[in-house]
Amino acid sequence: MHKIQATKVTSPPQKSNLISCEPLVHISDIKLIRTDTTLDLSQKAEKAIHQIGSSNRIMFHLIIKKKSFKNFFQQTIQKRLENCLLPFLNHVSEVGAQVDLQDVLNRFTFDSIFTIVFGFDPNCFPNKFSELREISYLKSLPVMEEVILYRHFIPCCLWKQQKWLNIR
Repeated sequence: MHKIQATKVTSPPQKSNLISCEPLVHISDIKLIRTDTTLDLSQKAEKAIHQIGSSNRIMFHLIIKKKSFKNFFQQTIQKRLENCLLPFLNHVSEVGAQVDLQDVLNRFTFDSIFTIVFGFDPNCFPNKFSELREISYLKSLPVMEEVILYRHFIPCCLWKQQKWLNIR
């Protein structure tokens, strides 16, 4: 029985009007060379998905290990600490108000990660305690965390069974 061999062919960057979140599309082409005629379609799809997934993981690790990304990450967090978190905590101590520290740190984390990933500041974190407002998409963060944890820790056979029994 023959195997599918994957070869990675890098191509020069091409100008494109398409903006995509998929860096792999713009950086390299992956070509699968079919040498086995006995593989069915599901096996081929599974192997292709695994190949793309592992390539994405490799690309992600290459990006986060770069010194320039580490410097950018550190500078972004430092700016947010100096311009947002410390002034907010100083204002809270001057006013003598009580705050939920978990909520404050969730807002800080959300703003920081959102700024790093998307290059946009959602401004969930004001400079003054009196300007602290309720933000709906910030409330969805714990729900998303729970879904991700549930998805990764519950065995595949159990969620398939729950789906079959229509249990959510």
